[in-house]
Amino acid sequence: MTVIQVIGALGSQNPLIEGTDLTRELANKLGARYRYLHAPLMVEDSRTRDLLMQEPSVQDVLAASRQVDVVLLGIGALASEASGLIWSGYLTRKDLAWLHNVGVVGHTCAQFFDERGDLVDIDLNKRSISIGLHALRSIKTVFAVAGTQEKAAAILGALRGGYIDVLVTDDQAACGIFELVSAQADPNNALESR
Repeated sequence: MTVIQVIGALGSQNPLIEGTDLTRELANKLGARYRYLHAPLMVEDSRTRDLLMQEPSVQDVLAASRQVDVVLLGIGALASEASGLIWSGYLTRKDLAWLHNVGVVGHTCAQFFDERGDLVDIDLNKRSISIGLHALRSIKTVFAVAGTQEKAAAILGALRGGYIDVLVTDDQAACGIFELVSAQADPNNALESR
């Protein structure tokens, strides 16, 4: 068994939340090997990202991550209190407000999506280094861990996008998702009207 880091390094001041440390810790608990993605989470521009993505070590780890059986990830929301430490230092409150105005409801794998789960065509999505949202659809099992009322729209977007198979959440998020689906329900769509 091998545990593979699927997003670039956060550059966090708190090593307890750094991807490399989480990867190693999970691998140790499972008695598995581990592989790091030696790249930052976000770079200045898409050209730099493209160059980094061509590095053999980055290509190799991302190719291996697309072949895994299970991915474990979190889902972030745009509310500053729910955005998570992942964006600490990457986005400001002004950035979060702008993202909200262009229709973004959440992020996972360092990419932003709208309420339908569609990847939003914005510069930030072209600057992130990760397995990417679309690769998640071909993974056998994707577990997402996300909770709180503030993340309901983001979780619902990820579900609608088909990015996750198993959701671990709390009652606040579940109730929030139910309220959103009920408010947006099309009476002709049996799945969403339940």
